[in-house]
Amino acid sequence: MFKKFLITLIASLSLVTVGVCAQPQQIAEAQSVHQKVPTSYRGTWHHGKIKLVLHARSIKAPIIHLKGHQMGVKRYRHSVSVFQQRHGKAIAEPFNMQRKHHKGHVALKVFYISRYLYFTK
Repeated sequence: MFKKFLITLIASLSLVTVGVCAQPQQIAEAQSVHQKVPTSYRGTWHHGKIKLVLHARSIKAPIIHLKGHQMGVKRYRHSVSVFQQRHGKAIAEPFNMQRKHHKGHVALKVFYISRYLYFTK
């Protein structure tokens, strides 16, 4: 009887252990597009006479002017994309930015509609 009880106990414990280990991994949630621009990208940037002003939740330049809920931000490992959004989806061409160095100065490499521009502080 003790032998039968011991076998039943070991079998049930092994099933519990397998059940705990076999639980599915938590699925990561989708990244929100309502984020802030990282602090290293913020400030006033210049490209000749063109001025680009970046705040946490707004961007102002001659070709783009977005603020608040209409501005979507996607943060990647080495870059940031800013775009016009509605209901969480991009409805305009993204404004891709990346921190770089250009001619010995800290620069912001901006890609917008198949063109690169370097803005310096």
